[in-house]
Amino acid sequence: MHRGAYLPVLQETAQVLERLQALPESSDVTALIVEFLAIRTDILWRLRRLEEAESDLKQALALGRGRLPVPLLTTLLTSWTYLLMEQGDVEAALVKCAEVEVLARQQGQQRRHAITLNLRARLLMLQGQVQQATQALEEALAITRLLRHADLQKAFLLNLSQLYPRLGKLTEAEAAAEELRPLLGPQPSARDEANLQERLAKVYWAKGDPTAATAALHRAIAAFDRTDERGNQAKMRLLLARYLSQQGQRNQAQRYVDEARPLVGQTPAQQLWLATEEARACLPAQPAEALARLEPHLALTAPAEDAQETAQYVLTEAHLALGQYEQARQCLDRVPQPPYWMAEYAALRDKAARDEYEPHSTVG
Repeated sequence: MHRGAYLPVLQETAQVLERLQALPESSDVTALIVEFLAIRTDILWRLRRLEEAESDLKQALALGRGRLPVPLLTTLLTSWTYLLMEQGDVEAALVKCAEVEVLARQQGQQRRHAITLNLRARLLMLQGQVQQATQALEEALAITRLLRHADLQKAFLLNLSQLYPRLGKLTEAEAAAEELRPLLGPQPSARDEANLQERLAKVYWAKGDPTAATAALHRAIAAFDRTDERGNQAKMRLLLARYLSQQGQRNQAQRYVDEARPLVGQTPAQQLWLATEEARACLPAQPAEALARLEPHLALTAPAEDAQETAQYVLTEAHLALGQYEQARQCLDRVPQPPYWMAEYAALRDKAARDEYEPHSTVG
């Protein structure tokens, strides 16, 4: 939903609150005020008006004074968790998240419990705690399997299929993707099909099967091309360019970089994806040019999935080609652990430890 669509709802909610606050005070009126404050908190959060959202949230909790129904209280505490996450206070967010988990368990709110475990996994990922995040998601998935809530199962399996490879659990990653397939139904949406094929491509690549990986990416591109998600259309083409380049198919790789270029948006993360593959195309013949193309984008981009990691690998290759082994090792030191691309990280770490350079062509 586009942010502009929330503005009329925000205005209507404000008008309702104004009328409620003008009524004589009573427990019923207070309960309604709290409910509409909760609604407005959610809208303000979606609009990224975080200070206003926090103000409404604290007002709602103060008005409730411990008398809130548990479902409403869990909603408010969940909103507070998201606010803290947006503000960068992950530790405080984990504390609030734990409060929601306790309430959900005590009240038998199994769906809420599963959703909150998924939120905890997101927070743990921000701290780089991949193992703990995976365990939270596995617990969430187990709950939704019992409930047979296919919508949540799809989301959690998709997340797990991305986390398992970072732990070296390639069999589990492929199994998660295969379990996801029947949940999408006989005619999955283009976006669901694209996400599935992207996950499978990464699993096949990590398992050392570039043929299956590139075939899956072609299917992902075809599926995303049936949507209006230009950023993902670009990202899949750039990932395919990466795979082709690392197999020595540089002309084919350049074709997909060229296709991606007009699709790339102006966000720093998307610009970094493009710059990374343009820099890769300079290797190994023009390593200094690769550095010049890529380095300006790094300071502008927050960590976004494996975008920063992939960029560090290209920088490592460039420094190795220039005989700058210490700088290459520094690039690898910036890769969060465990890496998204474990085999590539290990191969480059090995090359950086030896003081000689061979162009990188590792599949995995």
